[in-house]
Amino acid sequence: MKSKRRKAFVIDDKQTYGTSLAQSFKKAFGEEGGTIVGETHVDAGRRDFSAQVSQAVNVGADVVYYGGVYDEAGPLSKQVHAAKPGVLLAGGDGIFSDTYATVAGDGADGDICIVGGAVPGSLPSAETFIKDYKAAGYSDSYSPYGGYAYDATSALIQAFRSLHVDPSDTVPSATRESLRAAVQNVDFDGVMGKVGFDANGDAVLHTVTVYRLSGGVWNAVQA
Repeated sequence: MKSKRRKAFVIDDKQTYGTSLAQSFKKAFGEEGGTIVGETHVDAGRRDFSAQVSQAVNVGADVVYYGGVYDEAGPLSKQVHAAKPGVLLAGGDGIFSDTYATVAGDGADGDICIVGGAVPGSLPSAETFIKDYKAAGYSDSYSPYGGYAYDATSALIQAFRSLHVDPSDTVPSATRESLRAAVQNVDFDGVMGKVGFDANGDAVLHTVTVYRLSGGVWNAVQA
């Protein structure tokens, strides 16, 4: 997904999640040729962003990035678009919520967020998982992270089995370290792709999906 927007105003909620997102965005946006035209910090829980919106509009921002969650991002989006239609609001998976879409309103069409992981329905490896999940008749959707939760559970089960530990038993302290090592060494093809971990304990599979809001619905954007 390519965008011609090159002027970003960055806001974060002073929380670890929000500030880390804002820092990552600033770095990536700069590397892609964008300019951070302003930035500020707000308290989590804020609903009135009139001062911040004025700042963003006055410096000519064509995108406002919010490092935080949907509770504040929804009202922020609504106020940004009321002040200057056409400005795009962007964020991380913290704004990936139906509540955000409802609060932000019709003017939020075009807003985007980046969500870790692939879209389950786009992967051949997830076909059986999706079929079985639907057949089970669960009332809730498997959601974007359902497949990953399934793979994570499978990794734990494999680790338990490799140590011959019954998951229903209390794991002895001496076995806990062995269990950590066993999880570190899992390696298999899961529902969402390759499951394994590098030397730092991070997943070897790195996938993100861009979602765009349209008609109150988040839709995955094709690259």
